[in-house]
Amino acid sequence: MTDNIISVVAALIRDDAGRMLVVRKRGTEAFMQPGGKRDAGEDDLTALEREIGEELGCRMVPGSARSLGQFDCPAANEPGCRVQSERLRGERPRCRRSAGRNRRSPVD
Repeated sequence: MTDNIISVVAALIRDDAGRMLVVRKRGTEAFMQPGGKRDAGEDDLTALEREIGEELGCRMVPGSARSLGQFDCPAANEPGCRVQSERLRGERPRCRRSAGRNRRSPVD
């Protein structure tokens, strides 16, 4: 984090009906796209693969991730901070277990 900027990588995951997968951390109100902060030395794809595994128990389909660009918005859970995210989209991940609290939301 630099000053009040939180840098993350996030995944846009849609099902066949066009609904987007969103997740929520325990003890928070806001739903958001799965992903998170990069560990030292990680590139965007490596960080996203790790985060998808940790959060959802899933593996990304190799070679399917494509950048959607960089986005900036107010942080949902850190007052006074902003989130800068690199968003990636790929084929729906292959999952072995159900994630805790998540839902799919219609996307316009």
